[in-house]
Amino acid sequence: MKQLVTYCTATLLTFAVLLPSQADDPKSDGTKVQTTKSEGEESESKPSESKDSETKNSDGKQPEPEEKTTTDNEKSADKSKAKTDNEKSDDKSKKSTQDNIVAEEWANLTRRKDEIFQRLEDLKVEYDKTDLDDVDARAAIRIRYLESVGEFKQQLYPLMVKVAPQAFKLDPEDYDAGEIVLGDTYGKNQYQEAAKIAEQLIKVGQKTKIVLNVAGVAYFALHEFEKSKEVLEIAKRLGKVDVKLKGAFYLKHTMDYADYWKREQEIRNREAAATGNAALPRVVFETSRGRITFELFENEAPNTVANFIRLVGYKFYNETRFHRVVPGFMVQGGDPLSKDLNPSNDGTGGPGYVIDCECYRPDARFHFRGSLCMAHAGKHTGGSQFFITYLPTPQLNPVDGNKNKHTVFGRVVEGMEIVDQLEKNDPIKKAYVLRKRNHVYRPVTKRDPRRRF
Repeated sequence: MKQLVTYCTATLLTFAVLLPSQADDPKSDGTKVQTTKSEGEESESKPSESKDSETKNSDGKQPEPEEKTTTDNEKSADKSKAKTDNEKSDDKSKKSTQDNIVAEEWANLTRRKDEIFQRLEDLKVEYDKTDLDDVDARAAIRIRYLESVGEFKQQLYPLMVKVAPQAFKLDPEDYDAGEIVLGDTYGKNQYQEAAKIAEQLIKVGQKTKIVLNVAGVAYFALHEFEKSKEVLEIAKRLGKVDVKLKGAFYLKHTMDYADYWKREQEIRNREAAATGNAALPRVVFETSRGRITFELFENEAPNTVANFIRLVGYKFYNETRFHRVVPGFMVQGGDPLSKDLNPSNDGTGGPGYVIDCECYRPDARFHFRGSLCMAHAGKHTGGSQFFITYLPTPQLNPVDGNKNKHTVFGRVVEGMEIVDQLEKNDPIKKAYVLRKRNHVYRPVTKRDPRRRF
């Protein structure tokens, strides 16, 4: 019973990462219209005496003002303006009504949530007070408890997820709404949005365990390692570092990664400046969700790149599927067996040979968000399978102490938002080489004794 209480009452984020969010509506910028004087308009007025003389008739009397006539165009313009003003007023009224509906709906949902959580606490107290020998009574309480958990998870929470984004827009200080939206974006690898929401919640004093840890990890994913360290240090001081969200793990690596990132940026700047045959090769995946472009690190992983380019040229990856997706870590593909109708063999196939790992080279690249890496079943067992990281992965880097090192042989240069959206069994419709250097790509391979393809 104690575990069930913790399970249901600890945080809404547990369920938030499993459910979809709603996108914000785009807003357009207004344009200021600048007025200028018409051609021939005088900048200075004439003396008053001259004005008086010009406006009098020959008999010395002031002329009667001419009756102003309104043209059809002017009438139409007036009507159009009135209509526009009415439409704006109607739009404001509709928005106000919609906001009221959302606010009322959200208030009802949070009230139901509080009632369920209070019921769970009451049932826990009742369960603890019930005699241990009264098995039937304790079993009945347990059933009621599980029914309440089911009511929250299956009935109430999906409704809260649907309304939370709108409720959070109306009230950025609403922690329940903010936490749901935060968990939803974070669980979908949308780290930029997750960091933005966490900042809003922290700003209004919501320095909870969930908010601080999600903010710290999101900053780490975005290569903002100083910010990550700052937020996770606050969580540590407050005793709110979360093991499940790996706050302590990423805090430990913030300083090292600040140095790694500085070095990586220097390398990328040199690569961006390269021209002609010195420019790095690029490969494109056309997936069911959109286009992803990779730049390949031929300088530091030449054999792995040669293998990848050759397989792409053979159309090896066409119609293969992303058979493994781990939110907060990576998405994996490249198995030819993923094309069949047997999911039990996904992840076990390859090209029939293996290549050596190149993560033991002194110039081996490190893992960052969007890194393209070789998957393997142990040292020097890579073949065709690869993975793309959602965030930096210190545990896979080519440093002393890491037992599970992997070769980084490229990175996403376009379409990271597509990578974030990939789901299990999404296909690579077509893979092709966008550019390559002027030489033959012939990898050094070894026969795979475990050959299954």
